[in-house]
Amino acid sequence: MVVRLVLPATLCRRGVCRLSTRLFGSGNTRNVGIIAHIDAGKTTTTERMLLLAGAVHAAGEVDSGDTVTDFLEQERERGITIQSAATSFGWRGAAVSLIDTPG
Repeated sequence: MVVRLVLPATLCRRGVCRLSTRLFGSGNTRNVGIIAHIDAGKTTTTERMLLLAGAVHAAGEVDSGDTVTDFLEQERERGITIQSAATSFGWRGAAVSLIDTPG
């Protein structure tokens, strides 16, 4: 079975979309949820993972309001995550599904 993962549209709107889709076998999927206290760096960790995986050309900054997973206007203004957001990317032949949660 082959699973098709699509990178979030936010990446393409920001003009940093390198690969729009990837094909992976269903046995190579890793599900990751980042959970921690407020201001622990969950969204920053998510941005760095996307950068290292090559899903974005530059990591967004929470204080600048240009992160991939903080897409609500209030999140960008206040510099906090209000709503959980999911994204996916490829890493060394595996598909990674990542959830960034609020603190």
